[in-house]
Amino acid sequence: MGAWFNPCTILANGNRFNCQPGQSPAWQIAKAGTFGNAGRNILSAPGLFNFDAGVSRQFKLTERFALQFRSEFFNILNRANFNLPGRSVSSSALGTIIQAADQPNTGAQRQIQFALKVVF
Repeated sequence: MGAWFNPCTILANGNRFNCQPGQSPAWQIAKAGTFGNAGRNILSAPGLFNFDAGVSRQFKLTERFALQFRSEFFNILNRANFNLPGRSVSSSALGTIIQAADQPNTGAQRQIQFALKVVF
C-alpha cells in the first residue's frame, strides 16, 4: 500500500528509518530529554463520508388501522471509508493505511432494509 505521507525519518541516533532510495527525511526524532518542533494536529487522514436515506409511506386501512411501509438505505453511495494512517514514527507502518474504518460507527458496504408495520 502507498503511504499517505512521507514516512522517511531520522532516528535519534542519526540513522534513517522507513526511507526509500533517494527519499529525503521528513521527520526527525528528538534526542531523549528534548522537545521537538512539530505542532499540534499536523497529520491528517482521509475524511469519512456516509450518506443514509429513508423513505416511508403510510396506507390507511380503516379508521383505526394503518399499514406503514418503510425502506432505509445505509451508505447508499457505497463509498469506502478508511482508518487513520499509522502514526508511530518508530513503526514501519508510518503513514500507511492498512484497514477500513471502524465499520459499526462509519457504516460498511451499502445496506438496505425494509419494514412493514401495522399502526393502530
